[in-house]
Amino acid sequence: MVSDWQEMGSIVKEGDVLKVHSIDGIYDMYGIIVNTRYGRKKVSIPLVDLEPINISEEQRMLLEDY
Repeated sequence: MVSDWQEMGSIVKEGDVLKVHSIDGIYDMYGIIVNTRYGRKKVSIPLVDLEPINISEEQRMLLEDY
């Protein structure tokens, strides 16, 4: 779920649910960027702007450590 406000013109908004498919890269300014889907659209977004839902406790701990 998108947990942070996104830039003007972004197709995703705070509260939207996205599915992460892969890691796009690691960048100094944004951190880890992930490839997601919003409907049929591909969206790249910083991992830090997402809040996990429906994940295991182990996965949640790994994300919190990040």
